[in-house]
Amino acid sequence: MRNLEIFFENHFDTKEISDDNMDIFTQDHIERLKTNNPDNKYDTLVADTEKKYGDYYGAKTSESTIEAQREAATVDVENHAKGFLGLVSMKEGIIRGTWGINSSIYQEFYPHGITEYNRATRATLNDLMDRYLAAATKYTAELPANFIESFTTVINDYKTARTLQRNFLSKNTIKPLYF
Repeated sequence: MRNLEIFFENHFDTKEISDDNMDIFTQDHIERLKTNNPDNKYDTLVADTEKKYGDYYGAKTSESTIEAQREAATVDVENHAKGFLGLVSMKEGIIRGTWGINSSIYQEFYPHGITEYNRATRATLNDLMDRYLAAATKYTAELPANFIESFTTVINDYKTARTLQRNFLSKNTIKPLYF
């Protein structure tokens, strides 16, 4: 006896058939239906298939767009993080030159040395940024002009990009494509 459940399965819902292969197959299928349509008896089938293909193609394009936007958001976050870390590294000489490496003020900026910043992760970066900005604000009178402004800008840019990235990722989850 035959298992009738196989007639109700979606045989195209498999990882072995890529979206691109499904796209090409469907385009070919629609063209063959149109070409082999004597007396227009398959017009309804062609129209239904074209509508479903349009929905599928829209979902496929949407998935590709969302993936590109996710990647762009990640690149923005990475660039701003590198900007902050580069600025911290560059300005370490000013802090060391102004107060000395063994001073308590230097320790407020770099309690674990520059290595702590070089090993920063996404989880620790916000804390490091806030701590550095707090120390710079506390000693603003002794620091060069625009010292705090450059850090404020790069930190705000990072936090804005990170928030946008998190919001974007939470709102745009990719759903599987079904034909």
